[in-house]
Amino acid sequence: MIKPVILENNQQKIVGILHIPDQLKRADKAPGILMLHGFTGNKTEAHRLFVRVARKLCDAGFIVLRFDFRGSGDSDGEFEDTTVPAQVDDAKKALDYLTSLNQVNQDKVGVIGLSMGGRVAVILSLNDKRVKFLILYSPALGPLKNKFLSQLKREDIKAIELW
Repeated sequence: MIKPVILENNQQKIVGILHIPDQLKRADKAPGILMLHGFTGNKTEAHRLFVRVARKLCDAGFIVLRFDFRGSGDSDGEFEDTTVPAQVDDAKKALDYLTSLNQVNQDKVGVIGLSMGGRVAVILSLNDKRVKFLILYSPALGPLKNKFLSQLKREDIKAIELW
């Protein structure tokens, strides 16, 4: 099932799409994934990348939320007002929503971030213990890279490819 979601942050609407596996029963729990788009991107991303990934993850049993940061896509706001702290705040609101769903397994919540969304994902994960795993596509980490890597524990790393 795919359903539109409207969240609010600072009196502005954040528009998202929630993917829930069709086979998931009301009493079942599933892992949750939040998808964060890149700079100048949106919840669909180029060549519908986020749509295709969300559908595949949903087919594999994940509940997925992809959304537009304020100032992007269908969400309120102006792109010119976009800042990384504002995007982290939007991501936290989206994570609040995702983790509020009864069917989301709170111990299995992750974030996928593309480009600047990868930077936002890392900042969010460093400050929010609800995030249990990250998937980063070409993350725009810069100086955050060393801080992020220093937080990782060897035994927690299943596979990592450093750039």
